[in-house]
Amino acid sequence: MKKLLFLFVNLTLLGGLISAQQGLTLNLAMEIAEQSSPAIKRTKFSLQRSQENLNAQRASMKSNFSLSINPFEYSNNREFLEFASQWNNTERYQSSGSLTVSQPIVATDASVSLTNSLSWQDVYSEYNDTRTTGFNNNLFLNIKRTPVFAGMGAAIGIDAVQRGMHGYDA
Repeated sequence: MKKLLFLFVNLTLLGGLISAQQGLTLNLAMEIAEQSSPAIKRTKFSLQRSQENLNAQRASMKSNFSLSINPFEYSNNREFLEFASQWNNTERYQSSGSLTVSQPIVATDASVSLTNSLSWQDVYSEYNDTRTTGFNNNLFLNIKRTPVFAGMGAAIGIDAVQRGMHGYDA
């Protein structure tokens, strides 16, 4: 009787330990394989890298703004004027800046930029005791495009990456 009770207790405890394991279904096996497979992990990282490259290419197609400023520049030059046989001192104060807006055109693989440059200078010369002050404002329109056979590279590149990521051909 003691042996039977001992066997019953052992089987009950072992049954509790054995029942702690779960049966492995096909769906559960596939889920475990997806989470721990090195090939699937590499593929997910590759997909994420492709998505970030696509985001970078799309960002490069947006307008670019550039501002450069030279707030103050001073120069003092001393030179000998042979025709007058005397020394001349020239002082120059100047300030300048430029703003550029550039917009890529995806369909033609070209870009258009508009640049506005503004400058001011004040020049004093001792030789004839003159002071010259002036402003310059220049506006430039620039169209830059690649050769005809190399055109549309950016548009084709973005479309190809996008099709590859979504798994379809457009």
